[in-house]
Amino acid sequence: MIRKTTRFIIRLTGFVISSFLLVAVTLILVKAMADRNGPDLEWWHSEEISSEFDVSEVSAINTLDQYLAKEKVVFHELQTLVNSNASPQIRNHLNRYRTGNDSYPDKSGRNLNRSSQKRPAAIAGGVLLLHGMTDSPYSLRHLAAMFHKKGFYVLNLRLPGHGTIPAELDRIEWQDWQAAVKIGAQHVANQLEVDQPFYVLGYSNGASLALKYSMDSLGEADSRTPDRVLLISPMIGVSALARFSRLFYWLSRMEYFRHTRWLDIYPEYDPHKYNSAGGRQDPPAGHL
Repeated sequence: MIRKTTRFIIRLTGFVISSFLLVAVTLILVKAMADRNGPDLEWWHSEEISSEFDVSEVSAINTLDQYLAKEKVVFHELQTLVNSNASPQIRNHLNRYRTGNDSYPDKSGRNLNRSSQKRPAAIAGGVLLLHGMTDSPYSLRHLAAMFHKKGFYVLNLRLPGHGTIPAELDRIEWQDWQAAVKIGAQHVANQLEVDQPFYVLGYSNGASLALKYSMDSLGEADSRTPDRVLLISPMIGVSALARFSRLFYWLSRMEYFRHTRWLDIYPEYDPHKYNSAGGRQDPPAGHL
């Protein structure tokens, strides 16, 4: 009797697991097929900016000056892509990737998607600002001005993969962001006296990076621990179900299902934030 009951439970468990997997695979394929009927992908969904900073370069790029020099090359490469993909058929005056358009980030002569610094005449403290996913330093410019007015040295850092083309978020890793944050934090700390306050402020994904840096700094002799960590709408908790999104990721590696790697595909009319969302986008929150 016990053996029959055990065999029944094993078969039932196998049936439940198989049924769950079948339903999950079916839903994923249905979603992938539906995505194929979505908007066409543009060049900014598929091109690559090869000069973008990544964690493998930390031995050669470990100061802010080096990081900013690298960033300059990144935006030069972006401009080359914009020029090479210019098309007379694209007449939307709000397209951010057409030189001279109303949404062109460089139209004013100053691209606010790039890292920026504010240095007061007399430094009273320092703060590192970290923007959110798909954003750019533009989103924190008002906070940068507020801290600067209070006498703080401010570094409003552009995180790798942002401020250029949304396709970069399909390639970037959270470790690249973490490496950039450490460079920025060390630079801000180096501007300060020991008794002057050092803050790190993060918004959304930037908040999780701020917290990650702060926790790591407790065990690193070469990293200064922030006196205050300021979190705005922090992206900290991630549902365990998010692990299943990796199934969509691997499916999207097939050219036939390449639309699946995008959560949203919209015209890129915002000069300082990606409208399209998708790509790899593995958040560091899952590694805290």
